[in-house]
Amino acid sequence: MAELDLGGRCALSSCRQLDFLPFVCPGCCQTFCLEHRSFSAHFCPNEKGVTVSTVEVKHSLPSHPCSMPDCQKSELESVECQFCSNSYCLQHRHQKDHKCSALKAASSEGQEKALSAAEILKRAQELVGTRSNPASKQPVKVGKKSGTSQGKPSALAAKVALMKLKSKATGDRRIPQGERVFFEILVSDRGEIKAHPLFFSQVWSVGKAVDYCASALRLKNSNNVPSAPKLQFFDRNTGEALQLSSKLHLCIDRGILKNGDSVILNYSSSDRLTDLEEFNI
Repeated sequence: MAELDLGGRCALSSCRQLDFLPFVCPGCCQTFCLEHRSFSAHFCPNEKGVTVSTVEVKHSLPSHPCSMPDCQKSELESVECQFCSNSYCLQHRHQKDHKCSALKAASSEGQEKALSAAEILKRAQELVGTRSNPASKQPVKVGKKSGTSQGKPSALAAKVALMKLKSKATGDRRIPQGERVFFEILVSDRGEIKAHPLFFSQVWSVGKAVDYCASALRLKNSNNVPSAPKLQFFDRNTGEALQLSSKLHLCIDRGILKNGDSVILNYSSSDRLTDLEEFNI
């Protein structure tokens, strides 16, 4: 049988074993098997010389000292911080461990942004929640319908009011976040007006939203009885009823509703509420 031209035979005369992964001795440069690869196993004549050169090689390996003060460690490979471009040992490689200067700068910038956001929120709260001007100490007239100073509320005030509504609103959790619309539902309960923050799917019809309110708020719903008063949504400003077949997103697109509006939920046999004063809370 022909011998495969792979590996090599052990150079030791008493062995001569064929090894497919032979070892080459760095001292005598001969090939040996696994069993005789060590200097002592094949009586290598250059063992001492190899030992000295190995020590010299060890001392000549590259070294990258740590830039952290008082740290004496070094690494064979450079561990460089991508933010401050200094080289560190493995122990101090993270920003917080070597007190990275870039991290301090980012922290200062974040504090400035947080302060700016706090100032904006404070200003918004003054627009939404106060009835007097802190700077001039002059009373500000408040509209009955909007609950804010007369005229159109600012975009910032409307955004803050919507954020507050979202933080309190409840609804069907299966509705995707991007599909939700939020309304404050006003209901008359024994002469007392109660506000219920709820969210709905914008693809729902007004009728489906009314049915959900009736279920969630435990209200009697006789909309399927022709002679009974209908449970309907009414515009808080005009008193007009919203058509039950209309889609909520179409009402928003046409300007009939806005995300975050207050909507009256009431029983009525007509398409308009005449007495809106009781709903001005």
